[in-house]
Amino acid sequence: MLFALALWAVVIPDQVDSASYGWMRPRTMPTVATAALGIFGALLVVFPSARPVAASVEPALRIGAVGVLAGAAVLAFGVFPFVVVAPLAALGLSQLIGERRWQWLVAATVGVPGVIWLVVGWLLGRPLP
Repeated sequence: MLFALALWAVVIPDQVDSASYGWMRPRTMPTVATAALGIFGALLVVFPSARPVAASVEPALRIGAVGVLAGAAVLAFGVFPFVVVAPLAALGLSQLIGERRWQWLVAATVGVPGVIWLVVGWLLGRPLP
């Protein structure tokens, strides 16, 4: 919840510029995502897990792998176009969270980048790398 508050109060106002094109303001999507983070964080505080969580190294390694994957994707966006990097990053993330069903892997690999392309490219009218 504190991270969402920091995004809402500091990061979004400081880092998101205004644009004269597109029909949706550039702050709309980051604000919606930040509100969702805050709401879901509050729900986790109000309704904690009913079962105890065992201490393990595996979750920390997975989180680290997600960070490495995100960093590699950011670097790859500077070299390769969105339509190449985004599906590979979505597939890698799906694998890291443990998804093995091929229908969900295809949906994540094709659907998530497709929705991002529609929202950013079409609704917001912003170019993707």
